[in-house]
Amino acid sequence: MRCLVPLALFVLLLNSLHAAGMREELLAGVEKIAAPGAPGPLCLVGDQAFAVVCGESNKGLQQAVVAAAEYGKGRIVLFGHTGYFDTDSLNKADTGKLLLNSARWSGRKQAARVGVIKSNGLREYLAKNGVSATALDPKNWTENLKEIDTLCLSPDVLANDAARAALDAFVKNGGGVISASLG
Repeated sequence: MRCLVPLALFVLLLNSLHAAGMREELLAGVEKIAAPGAPGPLCLVGDQAFAVVCGESNKGLQQAVVAAAEYGKGRIVLFGHTGYFDTDSLNKADTGKLLLNSARWSGRKQAARVGVIKSNGLREYLAKNGVSATALDPKNWTENLKEIDTLCLSPDVLANDAARAALDAFVKNGGGVISASLG
């Protein structure tokens, strides 16, 4: 049993260092982001999930408002409010830079191809900043997953089992997801 404790601590340290490197990639050039509305705190589950940006609660506690994770071969970035995808927020401080970094990080390439569902302002912002961003139809987006590296969506498009299964397979096989919802 004594031998397991140092091994467990070593594994935790490696995971922590790995997350720190990924957080650094996501936050490159980002010092401050917008706080649209009242971002909801995100619950982090699993050893592959980590906080990217924390905000202070009214009780002084630090809570994740942007989080990320690796899942299968893919990567996910979650924002704790849909307002992060709005044009006003994208143009405040370094919020847009964080979204650009998220597209590259989750797509695992500098020139990630991004599909965007129901967020024209985000699609326009990404395109204006050199990202290949395509608007996807909320009714048949699953048909376009082979043509993109990263998918930006709100959870409401995952209304049925087939959509959830398609997204799960997309991420497990290396796709990226950027999503926003109240935490």
